[in-house]
Parts: sequence; C-alpha cells; structure tokens
Amino acid sequence: MALRSGETTERVWSRTVEAWLHGEPAERRSWPVPKLNALAGGLKAGQVVVLGGPAGAGKATLLIQAAVAWLNEGLRVAWVDPDARMATVLPRWLALAAHVSRADAARFPAWWSRMQQVEHWPQERALPEHLRLWRDLPMARCAMAYKAMRDWPLTWVDAPEPWPVLAHQLESLDPPPQVVVIREWSLLPWGRIPPSERGPAIARGTKALARRLGMPMVLTVSQDFCVQPELETACASADLAGAADQVWWLDRDGEGPVPGSGWTPVRLRLLKHRLGPRGTWRGLRFMANGSFVDRSA
Repeated sequence: MALRSGETTERVWSRTVEAWLHGEPAERRSWPVPKLNALAGGLKAGQVVVLGGPAGAGKATLLIQAAVAWLNEGLRVAWVDPDARMATVLPRWLALAAHVSRADAARFPAWWSRMQQVEHWPQERALPEHLRLWRDLPMARCAMAYKAMRDWPLTWVDAPEPWPVLAHQLESLDPPPQVVVIREWSLLPWGRIPPSERGPAIARGTKALARRLGMPMVLTVSQDFCVQPELETACASADLAGAADQVWWLDRDGEGPVPGSGWTPVRLRLLKHRLGPRGTWRGLRFMANGSFVDRSA
C-alpha cells in the first residue's frame, strides 16, 4: 500500500493488516471488457491511464460502464466531471446499470412517480396497477438498478476546484477511493498555474497523487486536447503522456454503424504501455443502446 500524505509507516502497516483481515479487494482492478484486461493486465495501484479520442467515440460511455461494474463489486469510486452535472448524466448511468436503452432510462422517473402514487391507493385498486407497472420489463430493471445505485460507494465531484484544491479533496476522502476517474482532464480549472507551466505541473501532480492514493487514476482528454492518434500528440502536453503508464486512443473503425446491425465497430489503440507491448484491437462494438460489447469474449 502507498504512503499517504502525513501518514507514518506504522499506519501503512496497520491499514495493510486491516485490509487483509477484512478481505479488502485486490489492488489490481479489472476492466468490465475482458479483452482490455488481456491487453493491459487490468488497472494497477498508482497507475495513470489516459484515454483519448475524438468527440462521440464513446470515451465517457466506456468509463461509465467500467465505473458501474466497479461500484457493483463494492469498490469505492471517485468520479470528477468538470463538464456535466450529475443530474444531466444520471440517465446514462441508469441505462448502463440496468442494461436498458437511454430512452427507457429517461422514462423511469415518471414510472417511479406513478409507482409511489399507487402505494397510497386502496389494496383492491393498487394490486392490479402494480402488476401492470411491473410488466414493463425495462422499468422493472431500472427499479432494481436504482435501488442498488443508492447504496453505491460513489463520490461525485461535478464542480471541481482548481487542481491543488481538488487533489487535497481527493486525498481527504474517508474512506479513500479505490479508483479515481477524471472525465475531461483538460477542462479542469488550473487556478494560478501559468499556461506555460500547466503541462509539467499537472502531469507531475497527477502522477504524484495516484501514487499517494495508491489507487489507479483514469483520465479522458477532450477533442481539442487531442490532435492525432500518435503518442507524441495524443495529448497537447507531452508531459501528460510521459507521466501516464498507459495511453489509449478510442475511435470508430470505419464509416459508421453496420447497416441493419444496431452497432458500430470501434477501434481501440494502445499507444503506450510501460509493462507490455502496444497494439490495436478491433474487438469492441458500440451498441445502439449506448454500451460497449466485447465481440471477442
């Protein structure tokens, strides 16, 4: 386990023993797509993983799908999103958690409100209506997912402070997160750090924070921060690419959706991997319902 800020080596030993006694999950995290684990060996404690690609390629969707899987396993996830409020993206999370379309997830609030109203009806009227509502299978799935989501160990930061303050907030979380996801890293407020110094300073700070937390950090970078799918220019700051343990590039594999199939082929390129070879993988399908499926699994 990594040494946290202001922590003694004795405390690290105590945390390690407690984790072993209470069955703390292993520090290597698995991606929900099996092939990703085969290619990259999962996510290791202290790693920084950068996921780049053009707008609409599905970077956020892939990370939400991963976060849903981690949260369902009981892992503590800190999600930082400077570009979207939680209320605006909640239907995407619900759709992926319930395995329904986004259109069905958008129907769920009205269905749930109706269900709450029926609770106050006389039993002879309520029972037939309950049966009718539960016959809507997508809504039934959403209801079960919603109940599970309320117990998720998720920390959501949708209006992050400048980087030094945000780093301190993440370090101060108790219990600490086991995975940190920062969506649109390039849109984070940088505070008083001069533009010419942001690349080196933030890259060093990101890597140092991942090591202090002792947990993997996964970052996505926005379209204007991505130039072309090469390691040297995948990030506007070469320092971020240098600090990262893995750099991925996600984009569509072809002109668009396969006619009549309901899915789009996606290409995922591993541009940098400190512990293994680079390569290209064409095994992902981006489904019409907004989820990724591993066709090679």
